[in-house]
Amino acid sequence: MFQRPDQRREGALDPGMDVMRILLGAIAAAISMFLCGQTPAAAQAVNCPITTVQRGITNSLPSGWYTTPVRSRLTETRVMNIGGQQTMACVYGEAATVLREIPASQICSARSGGFECGPASEPAPTPTSEVYASGTFSVRGTYDFDLDAGAEAPRTTSQFWYEVIRDGETYFTPRRGARIAAVGGSEPGYSGCTSATLTSTRTRIETTTGGWFCYRTNEGRIGQFHVDGVNRFSRPIEMTITYATW
Repeated sequence: MFQRPDQRREGALDPGMDVMRILLGAIAAAISMFLCGQTPAAAQAVNCPITTVQRGITNSLPSGWYTTPVRSRLTETRVMNIGGQQTMACVYGEAATVLREIPASQICSARSGGFECGPASEPAPTPTSEVYASGTFSVRGTYDFDLDAGAEAPRTTSQFWYEVIRDGETYFTPRRGARIAAVGGSEPGYSGCTSATLTSTRTRIETTTGGWFCYRTNEGRIGQFHVDGVNRFSRPIEMTITYATW
């Protein structure tokens, strides 16, 4: 007995339904592959919004009086806890501090010029940065030097002073907003210097051990240097420094 074209045998599959099942299966497989193949979000770089700030008096002054604004470059970045909220802080010397809250889903580490942020479910991102300048140079006692350039520099533009009081009493004295810290006998690297406690007060060289120092230049860059040696027979005495500024 012949079957009419518009009649379907019992149990026969609907071609349209077959196509739909195939499409749904393909979509489900694609979603599964996407979810399984996803990698954790990479660290995100967050830079401080400006490199220099200006602070001034906005009060009205009597006739004849005027003000001069205070300008300061970015001198430090750090992560702070403010009222229980983790916060990124861009510090511009004594002029100002610019703040931004860190979302609860993220964790951030300070670096030169900004922060590295990543998912809070993972370890804090390791701060990294490209080397801005590095090398070895010599500085004479009582002379100033610049660690953005790696050379002696005039006092008007320098960052540190190799201060000599007398034989056996010498200091590294920061200038113009620079900071320094003695960190001992192991090379600290960028991450170590980012977390070091830096000071603007002078550091007596003879009371330190190991020869490694961290610093922040008055341009806001983090760096490290090592005292390779001191020639006490030259006049004036002369120190050799190997440095890296990021």
